[in-house]
Amino acid sequence: MHEYCILSDADKVQVKNLQDISIRSYHILGYLTVQKDGYVSLSFNQKDMYNLITQHRKKKVKGSDANAAISYLRGKAGDDSYFFGKYTLSNVNRLEKLFWADRTSHIDYEYFGNVLTFASTYNRNVYNKLLIFSGSNHHGQTIIFGCGLLFLNEDISLYKWLLQTFLEIIGNKHPRLVVTDKHLSMREVIKQVYPYAIYRLYAWHLHRNACEKVKNYGFLNDFKELIYVNASVEEFEVKQRHMVEKYNLSSNYWADQTYELRYLWALAHLRNQFFGQIGTAS
Repeated sequence: MHEYCILSDADKVQVKNLQDISIRSYHILGYLTVQKDGYVSLSFNQKDMYNLITQHRKKKVKGSDANAAISYLRGKAGDDSYFFGKYTLSNVNRLEKLFWADRTSHIDYEYFGNVLTFASTYNRNVYNKLLIFSGSNHHGQTIIFGCGLLFLNEDISLYKWLLQTFLEIIGNKHPRLVVTDKHLSMREVIKQVYPYAIYRLYAWHLHRNACEKVKNYGFLNDFKELIYVNASVEEFEVKQRHMVEKYNLSSNYWADQTYELRYLWALAHLRNQFFGQIGTAS
């Protein structure tokens, strides 16, 4: 059985240099394979090399890419009086967090900012976490109000900075309704920064979690119906109890936690609030 180890210093230098000149990862692996007379002669596997490339990219973000982003924001601000960019640096002079919004975003929020949506991607790109502030216009099209990047691990203070910065650039106009995922840190900071906003969870996020936590096709259909059922709170409770009994979920932790948050996702509890269909699609 072939034993793998980490890349040698010489291999690391080659991989980084080739990646810096935009050689694709699988081409780099192929080059090293030929260089060492075959895949079985490699002292590392594909995952080892890809992990090294990912780490290398993240380090570049903290250096040249970050400087380029800041320079770009400064240039845009000079050309557009409505453009806003703000960032903070760590105690070792590395970029911590970044926020920007342009003229179109500012104007769109003035007209359509009653409902605010937060969508985030975590560990899906080399910048760690991207947070998008968005909404919907009168045609039902998604519009962007602003974007933020976090370069450090998740922390309530980082979210709070982004939300407060967003509030600053749009003249302290608070959203009436906020739609986001089930992330506990995000829920807490929303309550602090937008204390009077009505909060709703994404239906698609709930449905995705249901697919992971309860692997039963019949349950997924019944749970989706429970989200959208046009019923009174009392009728909703009856349907919910019946679903729990039907699928034997009385001791299921996810089901219990989701039920506790029912007032944030069930139409029966939100039927008097208009979200413009934002966050309702599953």
